[in-house]
Amino acid sequence: EIIVENVNSRIDGYLADNFVETKKLSDELRILLGYQIQNVEYSPKFKEGHWDGIITLWQWKTQTFPTGLLSRVKTFLKEKEIEFKIVDSREKPEQNIDIKTCFAEYGKALFPYQEAAVEKAIKSTRGILSMATGGGKTFITCELSARIKTAPFIVYVPTLSLLRQTHRELCKNLRVNNQPPHIGFVGAGICDVNMNGINVITYQTTLSAF
Repeated sequence: EIIVENVNSRIDGYLADNFVETKKLSDELRILLGYQIQNVEYSPKFKEGHWDGIITLWQWKTQTFPTGLLSRVKTFLKEKEIEFKIVDSREKPEQNIDIKTCFAEYGKALFPYQEAAVEKAIKSTRGILSMATGGGKTFITCELSARIKTAPFIVYVPTLSLLRQTHRELCKNLRVNNQPPHIGFVGAGICDVNMNGINVITYQTTLSAF
């Protein structure tokens, strides 16, 4: 069984009948659910042959992995002809905020490809939206927050310029209880957190706080 939870999932059972084969399959999962870091050739451990430069998200002792990687694990198990079933134990948060978009006030609306992206994201419940520069990711974020209607809602951005831009666009295009929203702003030395609403925050500030 694969026990699926909100953040992590766990394989409950044995990958094979013996330790050697189980370890082999676990090592394959380690690579499948890992990533090669850049400039690894400068690492002493890599130079000495003690490390292959892969950081993995597969925890072999507990047989757990981030739920976002579930599709990779399912594909792997099917290819290895290992029988399994999914046990969905995720807790679905309740809708707790009256939020909607106000694109029409500015004579705007989602383009068909943006609407399609929103629908697919809602259906999938998680994933990555890969879009070109200017593709309207902030617009889609607004629409998703209005569809999900669950707070707190956090938008992470990589730069201070995007922090200000995203904050500005969310304030402009969203309404909470039919009023202009209080959008939290965390970064650039400012810590204005809306614990029960939407917040925009930089990666750097998140890491520092963590």
